Amino acid sequence: MGALAFGSSESAPRVLLLGIRASSLTDTSWPMQGTWFRLQAACPEAIDPDVLPCDVRRVRPDAVSRATSLRVLAAWARSQMLAGRVRASPTWLWAIKRDRWLRQALRDADVVVSMDVDTDRVLALIPELLPGCTVVPYAESEGLADGTRALADVLARLAEIIEERQRPIGMKRRLMKGPRLDAFVGLVDPTVAKRIPGALLPVADVAQIVRFLTSVVGPVQTAVIVHDVLGAFRWDEASAFGMSGMAAQQASARLWRAETEAELPSEARVDAAVRAALMGADLALERRDAVLARGRLVDAILLMFHRERHTECVHSPLVADPVGFLEALWANQTFQKVRNDVRPPRLHRVPSESAGPRVLVLASDSGQFHRPVVEALAQVATVTVTGPEIWAAFLSRRGLDMLAIEALVRLGQRGSGDLAPDPWGAGPASKRVVRALGPQLSRTDVVFADWADRLSVWASHMVPDGVRFVLRIHSVDALHPLFHLVNWRNVDHVLVVSEALRLFVAQMLVVAAADVPVTVVPNLIALTALDRPKHADARTTLGMIGWGRRVKDPLWALDLLARDPSWRLVLIGHDLHPPSSRLAALYNDAVRARLRDPSIAHRVDVVGWTDDIAHELQRIGVILSAS
Repeated sequence: MGALAFGSSESAPRVLLLGIRASSLTDTSWPMQGTWFRLQAACPEAIDPDVLPCDVRRVRPDAVSRATSLRVLAAWARSQMLAGRVRASPTWLWAIKRDRWLRQALRDADVVVSMDVDTDRVLALIPELLPGCTVVPYAESEGLADGTRALADVLARLAEIIEERQRPIGMKRRLMKGPRLDAFVGLVDPTVAKRIPGALLPVADVAQIVRFLTSVVGPVQTAVIVHDVLGAFRWDEASAFGMSGMAAQQASARLWRAETEAELPSEARVDAAVRAALMGADLALERRDAVLARGRLVDAILLMFHRERHTECVHSPLVADPVGFLEALWANQTFQKVRNDVRPPRLHRVPSESAGPRVLVLASDSGQFHRPVVEALAQVATVTVTGPEIWAAFLSRRGLDMLAIEALVRLGQRGSGDLAPDPWGAGPASKRVVRALGPQLSRTDVVFADWADRLSVWASHMVPDGVRFVLRIHSVDALHPLFHLVNWRNVDHVLVVSEALRLFVAQMLVVAAADVPVTVVPNLIALTALDRPKHADARTTLGMIGWGRRVKDPLWALDLLARDPSWRLVLIGHDLHPPSSRLAALYNDAVRARLRDPSIAHRVDVVGWTDDIAHELQRIGVILSAS
């Protein structure tokens, strides 16, 4: 896979092996092939290049004779004296100091590895020739070789996983799970992994792998790899770690994998990782690597809008200070370029032959709140309902990843053009969306998009001139990064379901410099159908409708129930949602344990999903909303 060609860059870490004997190098267990670093070796003795398949240099000192200048003779004498003091080889010391190729190799090296005790002694005498590089003594060289082999194995296996699943990236995602994932997690010995110095770690390569994994297997599975496998290595010691996007990737993984609140990364650390990734994005943009810039931008955005920071917690930094939270993102040049570079296909509205307006309703699998709207509109207009699953599985995914960003930037591109290469398969995915959704947008007068999901984002960029676009924002939409990829210039009106949400959305639209009216229109509910006689015990019965997620906080409702033994609780809706994070799993465990508590278990009725809410409400006197 071209995108995962390790060590192909001129900036790949350089490792220099030094040994006074050829045997100390030829017996090495260093991984030579398919690695991410550039390996060189030097020795006073000749080495068969077929035995050591890397750049090998035989280093021999200049001969000292009567013709040698006095300055060189003085330097040679000092070397002899220094070597004698520490029982080092004077010949090896002189060779290292005088060989021009080796002096340049020492200046270029990121890591210098001593392959014997004699080389240890010599290197200790020439610190001036080793500026800024990491020196690994002989006693640690074998452990370093073990660590590099372990990491090389991990990278090779990850590349295989991506290769296997790269073809379906733009279509159907296949998750890595079961025994294979378990075996992968146990692949790395942390004591071995820690032996690799930060300067030798392939930060840029691994950051790219993580981006591929996120698009291929999803963020939760990727977090397992980043936190439990790659987390064993000392990435935070690597140069440019934050600007590579890896700091943001690791903080995101910790949010998924933390088992206690104390293990969560602090807001200060999260903010630093976000800003470093955004800075790295703009740096890559300056160097005209737009794909890398967008990759680092995605790293920052995924951490900024992580579910554990907003939708799965009691406090959201975005809600607390929308302007301050979004300032760095909207000031980022790469983000602005992504928004400005979207060149949608030129669609034209097809005139209607009917008298009434034509309305296209963009539905979502996130919720069916559009149904009452459709019923109301059907009385005055011709309504067509479409959903993301009809046009492309790609659009049915709510998450943001590299595939989504690349497909959006390539929207309307007929060829690869200046956007090549396309390792994500984003071009074909975008073309499928245009071919499917374009005709629908051309044959309508009004678009009503329920939810700010991928489908709505793409439609907001593609909608023809003269077609009115109305977007309804739900609470979870306002906390999602897709909100900020909407083309607000094409949105005529925003609907929200509450005044609090209106104020929040209005502040974010100010940041986006979007002059779009925001109106509160509560969810349409046929309240008259719910007006039925109450049961006798309804006065002391609590009820929750839709309780099975941590954000709904059913644990609080159970604690409330425990305060008074005369009350009951009815839980209506799907059971606890499968957890995506460890904290969510622990929360679910706590809820199930509370439901088994003998002091309240007999006073809780779990109804499950039902279409007849009115019937269940007959026995409920007080509805709880603990979200």
